[in-house]
Formats: sequence, C-alpha cells, structure tokens
Amino acid sequence: MVLRFLGGGVAEAEARRRTTICCGKSNRGVVLSIFGQKASQLGSASSILPWSIGAWRRDLRITGLPGVALLSLQVAEFGQLEPRLVHKLHESLSSLLVFRIPFTLAAFLLLFIRPQYRKVTLRDFSGWFLLYALYFLVSSAWSTEPIMTVGKGIELLLGLGIVLHLRCSADSIHRLDALRTLLLRFISMIGTIAVAGFVLRIPVFVSQRHGILMNSTADTPFLSSNGLGYVSSLLLLSVTADYLSGRIHGQSAVMQSGYAIFLFLFAGSRTSIVIITLGMGILLTCRFRVLGIGYFSSLSIVVCLELDRVLKLFQGNQTRAQFGTLSGRTIMWAAAWQQWKARPILGFGGGAGGKFVISHLGSPSLRLLSSLHNGFLEALTGLGAIGFLVGLSLLIVVTCATYQRGHREPGMLGIYIPIVHIWITSLMSTGVLAWMNYEMMFYLILLSVLDIQREGDRESVRIARVNGTKQGAERAPTMKGAKGRLNLIRLLISA
Repeated sequence: MVLRFLGGGVAEAEARRRTTICCGKSNRGVVLSIFGQKASQLGSASSILPWSIGAWRRDLRITGLPGVALLSLQVAEFGQLEPRLVHKLHESLSSLLVFRIPFTLAAFLLLFIRPQYRKVTLRDFSGWFLLYALYFLVSSAWSTEPIMTVGKGIELLLGLGIVLHLRCSADSIHRLDALRTLLLRFISMIGTIAVAGFVLRIPVFVSQRHGILMNSTADTPFLSSNGLGYVSSLLLLSVTADYLSGRIHGQSAVMQSGYAIFLFLFAGSRTSIVIITLGMGILLTCRFRVLGIGYFSSLSIVVCLELDRVLKLFQGNQTRAQFGTLSGRTIMWAAAWQQWKARPILGFGGGAGGKFVISHLGSPSLRLLSSLHNGFLEALTGLGAIGFLVGLSLLIVVTCATYQRGHREPGMLGIYIPIVHIWITSLMSTGVLAWMNYEMMFYLILLSVLDIQREGDRESVRIARVNGTKQGAERAPTMKGAKGRLNLIRLLISA
C-alpha cells in the first residue's frame, strides 16, 4: 500500500541515487551543483494542509524510504493510548507495545533496506551532533534508567540517519526541503486531530484551561495545549518564511497561514505568542532590514507603554503566584540545579535527569509532569557538564551560521526559521537538547543543509585557489634557456 501511494517514488529515489556522491569520497562537480541549489531551483513549497493528498505524494516521491522512515519515527514519538497524567513520568506499557517499539523498529528497517550515508567529520555540524548522540547513548552505562536512555539514544541516531541518507545525492537540499514540508504537514495533521477531538467534545481532548479566546483548550494524550501552540506557531512562521522567499503565492499563502492561525486559537500556550512575535520580526529583518528594525522598534515602544496590559494578557486566569513561577517551572528548575550538583560531570543519564528530579519534588501536582520544561536543564541533569557543553556549543555555532545564511540567502528562510522556535522551546519546553521530537528533526535538517552549503563554500575556495595558481603560472616569465637568463636579469634590475 505504501509503495502504491508513493506512485513509484521509491523507484525514482533509487534512480536519483545512482548519480549520488559515494560515501566517503568527494565528487567536486556534485558538491558544486549542491551548492548551486538556490531557492528558485527548489521550486514551490508543498502545502502544509493535511488533506492535500498531492502534496503528500510529491514529498514522499522526492524523499523515498527516508521520508517513510521519518513518518514512522514521528508516529512512535507522538503515539499515546492513555492520558499523560495516568502514567505520570513514564510511557504506558500499551503505548510502548503499540506505538513506540514497532514504529521505531520500522524506521530502522526502512533506513537499512538500502543503507547509504554521507561520511561526516567533526568539522561538520552533523558530525558534531553524531558525537552528542553517541555520548547520549553511552550515558546508559551510568543512567538511573538505562533502558530508556538506550531507546532515546537510538532514536537520535535514527533521526540523524534519515537526513544523512538524503545527503547522498546531487539534489540533497531539494530532498531535505521536501522532508521539511513532509514533517510540517505531519504535525499539521496531528494538530488537526487534536482540534477535531476538541470540537467533538471528546472528554480526553478537552482541558478546562483558559486559552487565547476560549475558556477551554484542546489537550490530548499525544499533544498538550502548549504543544498545539508550539505546532501552530511553527506552521505559521514556516508559511510566512516561504511566502517571503517567493515559494508560496497569493491564495495558497492566505489559506495555509489562516489554517495555522485557526489551530492556534484552540491552544493555551502564551509562549507561542512570543515565538510568533519574535519570529515575524526576524523574518522581516532578514528580508527587509528597514521594516524589521521598524517592527522591533514599534514593538518595544508598545510593550513599554502598555506593560500592564501585556502582563495581564500573559497571566490569563492564573494566580499571581502561578504566573510568577511560570506555572511552576522555576520551582522545577531550582530543584534541577540542586540535583545536578550531585552528579555535575556525567549526570543521571540521557533523558533520565529530568525524571529523576521530578520524582523527588515535594509538590504532588509537579510530580505529574513528564519533563522539566527546559531542554537545557534536561541536558545538564541528564548528560552532565560534558554532554551539556557539547550540545549547547553546537546550538550556538549553528545559530550564528544560520543568522549569516539568512542574510546572504533569504530565499531559504523556510529552512532557517525553525532555529527561533528551537531556542524558545528549549527554554520553556524540551526543545532539541532533551530527546527526539519533531523539533529535533527540523534541527537535523538545518544542520545538514548548513553542512552542504559550507562544503560548497570550501570547494569553491579551493577551486578558486587552483585557478589562481594556474593563471599566475601562465603569467609568470620563463626562467629556462637564454630567454630565461634575460628575464632573470630584468627581475634583478627591477628589484
């Protein structure tokens, strides 16, 4: 059934791989053709609307088996059979048996039907992340929950394997962009299911939490009301970025951005308002610098003049104490800092640090949470100072590189803009330093695109040097024979 749906896409992908870069070898012509892929050559971006069957088929044709593996891995991540508060810190056994284990195994098998991967080194961002993922996996040796750490470490390696598989082709940026839009459509579908359950008033899909416009919000076993806000904000930023890049036009842009806003109305995440506000300003700054500066200047003035109203908007129906602790986050963060001091170098094991901290909290309501709601502290308590520094330094360097590329190549803003979402969700949720999630996949796609572009830069510089040397040698006077002796005398005189 999958092969029929692809409509021969796997065969097309395999035919495309026959013109690929051999793993471990550098093909200069292919590297330059990769570097030459600009936004205009990527074509129009696929729709994020989940009912767009043509868009599903297009992206799956381009990505082939790695695209199917991505969907399988994401089903494993989102799949839940019971409300989150039922099983507290750990995933239920039924969810593990029905979703996590079989779909993760399916992603592994799909990747290794025809294994082909681009060789990476530590000077590549992907190689840097590989070091982080391997350290995450090795931390199972001292983890307080070794089985969970092994599972999450394998998921990180599978996510990296998906993007490295797509790098082994001359049109790798095009294929990675298709993987990005495929993932956007998948999370759009997840958000649609959450909203549909809320509209139908299915009890497990409704939370009596004050939302943007309503007194209740969509809250599901697989996507919280905060999570719905994060998903919809990323969809809106991505659509806006593709529109500013000229890859979405007119009515399509209005429909897709309108649908993202529609999903956002059922969320309860105030953090998402910050994501959208900052993200839009950064997009304007990258595309139209003057407008961006004007946007942030106006925003600063409005916040200063209407600070009380802004704070009231963000406080919602929370008490002053709840708002002051960011819904209990600061309490968990303080406890995490104290617990980290017990194992400052190695931590409690990848993915296990936050759960260890939460299990020792005094508040019964906070012990129901599944994470510390801070990816940086999850990495610090789980992987200790070593893993934390590796992950944080990579994130900082990638952010700087993305900022530079965003100004140099504004036509690819759709690939770059998730970095804004990643930073804010890493501060207020799990982000990209904790374990595998959809944000991690956007991060890995970004890493691979930056690696391809940097490799193209290096190859262009090398070829320019070679050409310059050849031209210099052609212009250099000969030093052989009588003519050479005469040229030598002329050089000595001129000196």
